[in-house]
Amino acid sequence: MANATETLDRRKLNLPEHPLVESIDVQEYVDSIGDPALRITVVLADRLQKRDYAWSELGPIQDEIFRALRAVGDTRFPYVSFVGASELTGPA
Repeated sequence: MANATETLDRRKLNLPEHPLVESIDVQEYVDSIGDPALRITVVLADRLQKRDYAWSELGPIQDEIFRALRAVGDTRFPYVSFVGASELTGPA
């Protein structure tokens, strides 16, 4: 099986320009029924205006993640979550 971290290197993916993906963190995971899976956290650059992203903005990112994994034959289910960069670092 291909290395999911390498497969999902943001520089190798066809991601939209907006929202800007700063990084993609991939962790191997076993889901609640014991199947191998991937826990994927997409870190987005923070916006100047604080508002939630619409699914029409996030969906293409998730679609590209699913496509890239299928292309290398990775059959683990990707549990994808999205966070802003400031959510990882906390308040200044």
